[in-house]
Amino acid sequence: MTAPVRIMGEAIEKPGEKMEMTAPVRISNGASTSSSTTTKVSFVMGKDYTAKTAPKPLDKEVTVRTVPGHVLAVRRFSGAPPKERRVAKERKRIEIALEGEGLGVAKGG
Repeated sequence: MTAPVRIMGEAIEKPGEKMEMTAPVRISNGASTSSSTTTKVSFVMGKDYTAKTAPKPLDKEVTVRTVPGHVLAVRRFSGAPPKERRVAKERKRIEIALEGEGLGVAKGG
């Protein structure tokens, strides 16, 4: 994957920096208006990067931030982004699997 970034401290902009595709890619829907919904897409940077050493995004709408460590339960999706109905179904499957292991889902999770 080539990320559209500027390498910090370099006078010449480079077209991008080669980096491995990140996983998971997190997608969340935010505020809604009558005409649209704000969607946030988050990419997890590799362990070799920190907020200070990560490539600087060229787009001012893109931010790099540090998220405290946490545990996630995930399901793999391939193809086009899933519809809300499928997301709800897969979320339920995750919740059932977690309950079967004696684990719960955090509020807001």
